[in-house]
Amino acid sequence: MDFGSAIIYCIFLIVSCCLAWVTEKAHYNPIGILFTYAFIVCFWSIRYKIGFDYVGYMDIFYDIKHNRNSYVEPGFWLLNRCFAFSSIGYVWVLTIMTALSYFFLFKLFIRERILTYGIFFSIVFLLQFMLANQVRQAFVLVYFFYIFHYLEEKRYWKYILYLLPMFAFHFSVLALFLIIPFARIRFKKITWIFFIVITYILYLLGVFKTIGTSIMTVLPFYEIYQGTERMLAEDVGFSTVMLFKIFVALYLLIFENSIKRPVMMTVFLGGIVLYNVFIEFHLLGRIVNYFSYFNVILAALLCRNNIRNGSLILLFSAIVFLLLAGKEPAYHGTLPYQTIFSFSIDRY
Repeated sequence: MDFGSAIIYCIFLIVSCCLAWVTEKAHYNPIGILFTYAFIVCFWSIRYKIGFDYVGYMDIFYDIKHNRNSYVEPGFWLLNRCFAFSSIGYVWVLTIMTALSYFFLFKLFIRERILTYGIFFSIVFLLQFMLANQVRQAFVLVYFFYIFHYLEEKRYWKYILYLLPMFAFHFSVLALFLIIPFARIRFKKITWIFFIVITYILYLLGVFKTIGTSIMTVLPFYEIYQGTERMLAEDVGFSTVMLFKIFVALYLLIFENSIKRPVMMTVFLGGIVLYNVFIEFHLLGRIVNYFSYFNVILAALLCRNNIRNGSLILLFSAIVFLLLAGKEPAYHGTLPYQTIFSFSIDRY
């Protein structure tokens, strides 16, 4: 248990939510928005080797800096190239990517009038931790959240056109085009409950390892992953984080009438079913993140629309976060929290 990091993350949660709450009370005053945004972006921008992928992004930067082969998409390659003059340019690359991600996340929260709840749930549901880890895909994810309303409004061509630029940052964006027909599906609550519960039980029984392995052999992943352990099933077993995520999904499903976002709920619940199926497969699990992290928005909307029903998930989520904030191993590799000012940061 990393108590030091747990205290830091809890203080960060409290300060972020207090700043957002004051901003909302001031009727979304631009200065308050800017101050809250800057605080969160700075907190994550000064991180050092936070997230499982941090060192990988350092390696990518130095490969591009020294004109070695790199597998990344053109937009991210260009961003790295812009800072090739610096021996620690990866810090600036990650700072810009962090700023871009939170720019769209804040725009979404402000448009939905859920700034405080949105920030709270983005931390306790570990979305912000995911943003600190999977930098390229995280940017695509929050951008997808921001333009999702086009899908809800059945403005499909606009949704498609707005998604196209994201190919410059992560090719997994292809999965976001495939959800257009799926978003039109409507199941009854009992049907979703059955799918979620039965897939969780089958996961515990180890049924999906064979299925996932078969799918992995035919999916077009980057060459760098071929033959590596990321193409194999991971031994996850029983997970508190996983069980908590399922509880949240079922709770949101029960009160979906208060949330009033049927398309978003459909995509989210489908993501939870896929989460149960593919959690043991690292790469497939990352694609499922696009859908399962809608719990942040849906929980925030529930609290905004009906705080009486939302209060339980608000309290329970805070308690679970307190228990998990410093627990090792961290879900997205965000322990211990350390900054670029604590080390003589690497220069290759």
